[in-house]
Amino acid sequence: MNTNLVDLPTDITRAFGTGREEESRNIALQLAVDMYRDGKWSTGKAAEAAGMRLIAFMEVLKDRKVQVPYTKDMLEEDFAHARRSL
Repeated sequence: MNTNLVDLPTDITRAFGTGREEESRNIALQLAVDMYRDGKWSTGKAAEAAGMRLIAFMEVLKDRKVQVPYTKDMLEEDFAHARRSL
């Protein structure tokens, strides 16, 4: 997977954890949750961005009480993600 680096001030990233690894993981997770909540990413794409298995990401969504309409495009993306995971 190709990745990008985002420069953020340290005082902002500290809100996401106590070290770079934890901060990066939590920022990626928050971005994935927000993009899913906004209907821009399917659960599969968001889970991949967060570096999580689909089922674990869905548990995060459940724990955070995130609801979003599930569109046909999202379903197709999830099927494509599942096929790549096999």
